[in-house]
Formats: sequence, structure tokens, C-alpha cells
Amino acid sequence: MPKSVIEMFDIPEVLEPSFVDLLSDDELFGIKGIWQLSYRDLRTKRVAISNEGDLSRFTFNDATIFPPGLSEMAGKVMEEGKSGRILNHDGLTGKGVKVAVIDKPLNPNHKEFESRLEVIKVEPDNENHDSLDFHGMTCASLLAGKTCGIAPEAVIKYFQIPDSGDRKEISRYALKALKKIVEYNLANTVDPIRLVSWSGGFTGEDMEERNNYAQVLSEMGCYLIDATMFMRNFGGIDFNPYAECNEKKYSLNQWQSDNYERNKERPDFTEWFENCCYVPSSRCTAASDDIADGYIHWGKAVSESWTIPQAVGAMALCLQKRPELTYESFVALAKQCPRLNGFIILNVDSIVEAL
Repeated sequence: MPKSVIEMFDIPEVLEPSFVDLLSDDELFGIKGIWQLSYRDLRTKRVAISNEGDLSRFTFNDATIFPPGLSEMAGKVMEEGKSGRILNHDGLTGKGVKVAVIDKPLNPNHKEFESRLEVIKVEPDNENHDSLDFHGMTCASLLAGKTCGIAPEAVIKYFQIPDSGDRKEISRYALKALKKIVEYNLANTVDPIRLVSWSGGFTGEDMEERNNYAQVLSEMGCYLIDATMFMRNFGGIDFNPYAECNEKKYSLNQWQSDNYERNKERPDFTEWFENCCYVPSSRCTAASDDIADGYIHWGKAVSESWTIPQAVGAMALCLQKRPELTYESFVALAKQCPRLNGFIILNVDSIVEAL
């Protein structure tokens, strides 16, 4: 994977903080926007970065080689991306809460998980279980990684679907995972899965079956939080821990600002925008599939894929405090969290105080 990434796009000879903002929509959500400085040797580039805030705008990983003088700064930004867990509530870790993650193949032996993650393969005979994918590793570690996660002591049942680029195929795999989760809970009534995190959606033709499984799980006290329904109540927002004051730490990225300008005349959109609860989902560090102790720092670009597991992690903390909490109640309390810079920001302290 690294070699193919490097061969697919070039980065400028002069690397400035504006690099991220100048990416087109296609580039932002393509391989260039995803990987950015990962796996690169930057010692031959002129890197015009002078502070942690500028560097945190970029995506880079353990394999990125920085010029002399920037390596120490990169290490600090990587660590800050782990420790900047503003959603955490003192004393709550997700201990005793079991969560399911549905996603593509990952390395279960990463030190972030120790013995808390079990892989359950969907279609175990499918040959596409061997190709590791960054997506699932990022989602699982942001949810419940030891140092990266919102709920660092939650137990993860990882329902691993085969790697595929076909949206319809992925949707069907996710349905099979939901079936397995229902079966798991039927067999484990004393200690069931309480939350399901799936940073993906379903095709229109699969929605009825998806909804049926979600209803069955809800009746078990287990809540499916996926891209299909999640975006009705939550959104991602850029969180800059290096901003000079708390208010300025939260802002939309360029794509979100452009999307707002395109849709601001639609009453339904503006109502959603004003009442959405935003989850900081940028400038964060996650586990990497490459090695058992590797990490990647995801930059300024807000990813809704990273938003979902962090919201699931936040609810896992609340379930530790109040096991009978429903997803509907969690959403209602989340929307009562304080506003910062005009945005409702998900805050576990606020929700726990209201429980």
C-alpha cells in the first residue's frame, strides 16, 4: 500500500499550511486528501511549517520522515492527537460496556487493544479478509483504543467484513454483520453488545432489512449508530487544540463551509445545521495497521467516518454511568450541550451531569 500511495500523486516542492485548504473536493476525499504526507521523505522538500497548529493540519504517520527540526514537533502533534480527548469524563472509561464495530480487515494485535478486541469474521471463507484496511483500524481505535479512544476500557467485538470497493456488496456484508450481532446477543443475554458502530451506510434496497435489524437490536437494549441515521443528529467539526482560546478551537473546514453556502436557502438544511450536535473529528491520532505499535495522525479534513465511533465512544461512557440510557435520550441530551463558536459541541460532562 505505501508504495502505491506514493506513486499515485506528488506533493509540492514547497510545502505550506495552505496545502490542505487548496485540495479540491475530489482530491480531499480521494487518495491525495486521505494520505497527504504519510510514507513520505520530506527531507528534500522546503517545509514552511513553524508551529504545531500548522503541522496538525496535515495527515502523516510513523513512516513520514521530517526534515531536521520538525521531527520533535511531529512527535508532539502525534501525542496531542491521542491525548486531546475533550469528550472524556473523569472517572468514566467505558469499562463494562461491550460495543460492536463493523468494518473492513484490521490488525487485532495492535497494542491499543491489548486483549479487549475480538475479531468475528463475516463470511469467514471470503479471500478478501487478508487485505488490511486503514478505515476499520482508525474507527476501532478512536472508539476504544487504550490511548487514542474515547472509551479506552470498552470491550470491542469487531465484526470484520471482507474488503470490497462495491457499495452494494459492502451493504450486504453489513447486513450479515447485523444478523450475527443479533445472534450474539441472543446467546449472551447476561453480557450483550450495547452499541454498534458502523461508519458506512446501506443501499436503498437494503434499508428495510437494516431497519428491521435495528428494531430488534433496540428491543435488546442495543443501538445501531451508522451513517444512515447518524447524520440526522450529528456532524463532524474541525478541532484545533492549538487555537488561542476555547471558542476558536471549533470551526468548519472548507468543504463544510462551501456546502453551507450551497444549501443555506433551504429551511430544512439550516434547521439541521443550527440544531446539529458537532463531534470534533479532525487532527486526531489513531492506530495504524502497518505495525503493532504504529500510529497515524489524521489532519484538518473532517471525516464523518471518524465522527461516528467517537460519538459511540461518548455514549459508551454514558452507559457506564447509566446502563438504561437509550440512544434517543442520548441524542436529546447531546443537543443540550453548550455551544462554542456558535456550534453545539458534544460534551460528555454535560450529558453526565444531566443524567
